[in-house]
Amino acid sequence: LQLTDSVEKAVKVLTEAGIQSAPVLEESGAVVGFVDRVDIAAFVADAAPQDSELKRDELESLKIAGRAIALVPLSQVINRSGADALLEVFETSPASEALTFFAGGAHRCVLFSGDKAVANVVSQSNFVAHMAANLQFGPTKEIAAQKIKDLGFSEGHLKLITVGAGQTVLEAVKVMKKEGVSALAVVDAEGKLVGNFSASDLKGLFRQRIPDFLKTVQA
Repeated sequence: LQLTDSVEKAVKVLTEAGIQSAPVLEESGAVVGFVDRVDIAAFVADAAPQDSELKRDELESLKIAGRAIALVPLSQVINRSGADALLEVFETSPASEALTFFAGGAHRCVLFSGDKAVANVVSQSNFVAHMAANLQFGPTKEIAAQKIKDLGFSEGHLKLITVGAGQTVLEAVKVMKKEGVSALAVVDAEGKLVGNFSASDLKGLFRQRIPDFLKTVQA
């Protein structure tokens, strides 16, 4: 994607390619950042009409906002979520360097070769996939054998962010922006988990689909 491309084009490219993010290039061809579905969701949350101005039976204000959102250049959307800063890692760097970035909330890093050329993009999912394939070997097999609760993940220190099944997609997007997360647990009126809503569910975000933001997350 180019820095001058529109949000609408970015969504179309991500959807058609079946990917979550893409690097953004300036005119010289240099990588200046990334844009992903969470960045776009965060931008939509900021640009959409305020709740007080929006009624379910009055879509015109949302349609107008949708047209404006679609035409905005990516220069205004890059790293909108705060999780897509341009982080540089060299091929010769220890893996722990990238892992430290990921632990701090980054989603991906640009991997450079020795001559500062872009060699690849390394993401959190790349690391998880590699660890899943190799965790049972060598010294790390002791970690793989532990129960999840023994690793501390069930002690409640991780905040579960939820959204009601009857809330709108727009409301859910605003919660994602506020909490800085890429997914929400969907709960019913009794608080029972009934599903999951993530940035990837926004793949239908095209100008003509903007009114869908008023649908419920369960729909």
